[in-house]
Amino acid sequence: MCPVERLVICCRRRLFVWRLIKNIIGVKEATADLTRVKQIRDGAGADFLLLTGDDETTKDFILEGGDGVISVTANVAPKSDA
Repeated sequence: MCPVERLVICCRRRLFVWRLIKNIIGVKEATADLTRVKQIRDGAGADFLLLTGDDETTKDFILEGGDGVISVTANVAPKSDA
């Protein structure tokens, strides 16, 4: 099994565990790897919040099925990002 296959299996197991814990309602995915959006969405379901932490890929992240962003630049320049 290659490292990527191990990562996918590990990610699926974590998503399954996350779905069992009622207090966990979403995850912040900040790798900037947009292929992970679909993997996480497929594993977690439509009602699980999927947020990015990478400002540069926010638009594409949402277009791929993400729900929003926990922005870094909004804390640096809050007035211009409002």
